[in-house]
Amino acid sequence: MISVQLKDKKGMPFDELEVNHEKLMHFILISEDLKQYIIFILKRQVKARLK
Repeated sequence: MISVQLKDKKGMPFDELEVNHEKLMHFILISEDLKQYIIFILKRQVKARLK
């Protein structure tokens, strides 16, 4: 499971995301040779936290 907590420069929760491609966040892992990749679509769990 991947969990992301967003914070601003002052360390406060940051939740001002814009929908892009109909989702709030895409998390993409790509192999060094660029031949393999996996995309995770993260969903908001609570303010400023996505899983």
